[in-house]
Amino acid sequence: MPKVSVVVPVYNVEKYLEQCLDSIVNQTLKDIEIICVDDGSTDKSGEILDKYVTEDDRVKVIHKKNSGYGNSMNIGFDAAQGEYIGIIESDDYAELNMFESLYECAVENNLDVVKSEYFFYFSIPIERNEKQDVFSEVMCSRIFKPLCFSNINSRLNDLILTKVLEIGTISGKHGTQSKQPPL
Repeated sequence: MPKVSVVVPVYNVEKYLEQCLDSIVNQTLKDIEIICVDDGSTDKSGEILDKYVTEDDRVKVIHKKNSGYGNSMNIGFDAAQGEYIGIIESDDYAELNMFESLYECAVENNLDVVKSEYFFYFSIPIERNEKQDVFSEVMCSRIFKPLCFSNINSRLNDLILTKVLEIGTISGKHGTQSKQPPL
C-alpha cells in the first residue's frame, strides 16, 4: 500500500498539466500513487497523461466521459490505495517536499488530517504570489496541537492530506456527489 494516493482531477488543462505532474512525480516522498482522472478533456490533456503513464509506473490514468468535478473525485477516491489521500488540482503544482513533510507530520503526531499553507496567484494588477495561512496562530493554539503545518507550503495549491477514513458524501457540481472525509 502506498503511503499517499494523490488524486488529480483533469479537464482541459494542457497549458498547466506538465508542471503539475512534474511536481508530483518528482516528490521526495517516492512511495506514492498518482491517480489522474481525465473528465473527458477535449484538448491534449489526455495525451499528456498517457505519456506520463509510460514514463512512471506510479501514474494511473482514468479516462471517462465528462460528468463533472464531483464524479471525477469520487472515481479517484475509489481507485486510491494509499494510507492517506492528497488532492492537487491539475492547474496547480506543489513544492517537491510537500507530501513527505505532510506525511511525516501526520504519522509523527498520529493525525488523520494535515493541511498545507498555500500561495494564491494574482495576475492583475501585477503578477504575484501571496502566501495564505491555513489558520491564524491564535486559532491554531486553541484547536491544533501540535502546529505541524506552519512551514509546509504548496505552490498555488490548497492541499489537505487526509487519512483514509469512512467516507461521506457532499453535493458536487451539477448534482453529482463528491465523497469527502468527515472533518
